[in-house]
Amino acid sequence: MDLAKPITTQEELDAIVSGRVDRERKKYADYEDLKKANDSYKTQISELNAAAEKEKKTKADADKQIADLTKKVSGYETAALRTKVALAAGIPYAMADRLHGTTEEEMTKDAENLKSYFQSQPSKVETQPLADAETGTGKDAALKGMLKQLREH
Repeated sequence: MDLAKPITTQEELDAIVSGRVDRERKKYADYEDLKKANDSYKTQISELNAAAEKEKKTKADADKQIADLTKKVSGYETAALRTKVALAAGIPYAMADRLHGTTEEEMTKDAENLKSYFQSQPSKVETQPLADAETGTGKDAALKGMLKQLREH
């Protein structure tokens, strides 16, 4: 069609407009396919977001569990170190928990201080005198007396 020629009839105008509309329709012919693909992608995105949130929660739970176990292991290591230092210093096992410090050097220093306290205190344990074997008292004495009488007869 010649652009310089003026449009004089309705049919010519309709032909020009329908041609233009057809060209535009051809441009957007795959609109429905694109719309379906877009909906599919939106569904996939929401599923992946849900999976990502689940994995994020799982990772947070695992990180918390790792932190708890690390703290627990650290406590066991500290208790073992206290016991080692206490036994090396000659402090009773029951007193190992009383040692303070975070390093072996600090615990050793505290153990030496605690050990000096035990050494400076006199022992208040009184020893009982041993019973005389010949004149003993109680059940043993009665049995010995009976045995002596049997020998004499």
